Formats: sequence, C-alpha cells, structure tokens
Amino acid sequence: MINRLLSKAFYAIAWTVLIQLLLCLPGSSIPSGGFFNILHLDKIEHILLFGTFTGLWGYYYFLKGKPAGKLKTIFLM
Repeated sequence: MINRLLSKAFYAIAWTVLIQLLLCLPGSSIPSGGFFNILHLDKIEHILLFGTFTGLWGYYYFLKGKPAGKLKTIFLM
C-alpha cells in the first residue's frame, strides 16, 4: 500500500512546495513564544523537513528502479 502511494511523485512534489513556502516566510511572521521557545527547535524542524524531503524523493526514485550511483549524483547536486 505504501509503495503504491509513494510511487507517485505527487507527495515528493507537494512536500517540496511546502518547504519552499515555509522558507519564503519572513522570520518576523513566525511566533516567538510558547512552543517555539524550545531549545534547538529550529534544528529539529530542519532535520524533519529536509529528512522527509530526501526520504520521499529517494524512495520515489528507488521504486522507479534508478541505480544507486545515479541517486547519489542527483542528491549531491
């Protein structure tokens, strides 16, 4: 079931668009109190955002049967 869902580029593209939208937000529009006061929260957010980004695109290309060497080239660009 998951293979069928993630075999389409839609989820990877949607996640990429979400990241781009979040990166374009000015820092002043992000709240600074409450939950956002957690120490190193920005690092956790970056790991989750870009880890999911890499995982979705990597899994998509893996299901398409791309060779591992080509995947490394794609992600190192």
